[in-house]
Amino acid sequence: MKLITAIYDQDDLYLSKVAEHFKTNYAKQLELHCFTQLQAALDFLRNNLAHVFLSADEGLSLELVPERSAFAFLTDSALVEEIQGRRAVQKYQKLDFIYSEIRDLYREKLGNVINFTEGSAAVLMFTSPTGGVGCSVVSAACAMHFARLGKKVLHLCLEPFGNSGTIFSAGGDQTFYHALFAVKNAVRHNKRGNLASKLEKAKRDDGATGVAFFEAMENTLDMQDMDTEVTEVLLGALKSDGGFDVIIVDMPMNYQPACLAMLRLATRVFLVSDGKRVSHEKLGRAIAAMQELQERKSENYYDKLTILYNNLDSEGGSYRDYDDIPRAGQIQHMQKEYTDQTALARDISALRLFESLLTNMEV
Repeated sequence: MKLITAIYDQDDLYLSKVAEHFKTNYAKQLELHCFTQLQAALDFLRNNLAHVFLSADEGLSLELVPERSAFAFLTDSALVEEIQGRRAVQKYQKLDFIYSEIRDLYREKLGNVINFTEGSAAVLMFTSPTGGVGCSVVSAACAMHFARLGKKVLHLCLEPFGNSGTIFSAGGDQTFYHALFAVKNAVRHNKRGNLASKLEKAKRDDGATGVAFFEAMENTLDMQDMDTEVTEVLLGALKSDGGFDVIIVDMPMNYQPACLAMLRLATRVFLVSDGKRVSHEKLGRAIAAMQELQERKSENYYDKLTILYNNLDSEGGSYRDYDDIPRAGQIQHMQKEYTDQTALARDISALRLFESLLTNMEV
């Protein structure tokens, strides 16, 4: 992936010098757009996805800068570190250093995407274009890990034939069917005032791990009713009104409306792979599709991707780099040695991997 960067400065000669240097040295890493008129730069930002924006207008209103773009001011002074509380990048330094600062800005922005703020949960989506790589177990392990840290966690299984209840356990007479019915009814009648309380009644709480979950519905065909709006309303209610710090989503990768909505709304998307040849082939195609989808829709899909290797010790497993997509790490175990998925997830949840899962994200 190329870092799409926009720079505004009235000095056309300076911009030409920057553009030439970046084209010669960083053509594969960066796509640069230069502007000598501020309004033209702002129009570009409004209509296109830019990962980083640098502006030489020190009086620029920060409200005009899209939240999705990392931002810094360009300054002539080597002594100025901040302007309006935002980072300042010195113009007349080695251009290789400016490129490094652009990368740093993007990494900082990406790293700050996940934060535990009151009233809105972080959404971590675990998915894979390849079946049988342990995506469900890894997602459950992540849920256990954050619950152990004192976070209020929901494990949301959207696998058509999956069930959080195979790993977590709690009594109750309602299933995900009741939650989905409440959401669809709220959408149909545009009445969402008591939706949160209905979702609260439908969920269950695993006393052993502290993880909340929905028991699978009996008829999986009802999952077909999850369109874009239903998915948005469900996730919105859980994020803002459910009282959760983290929502862990286990969902197969496809291009159905529900999955596309979740990919768009998720805070971070972890692509799980066992490192085998078939997994690499499918993962490569899926990643390429995510990049194209982001370019078509100007939505953040590709930038949220992180690869997580699971069961890499299995026969034929190996690492592979995918451009600049970060790699969260690897989970080394022999899954076939476990007959109890709960025990497997519990052991994985204790790994140090999860301690840096959200922060150790190298571009």
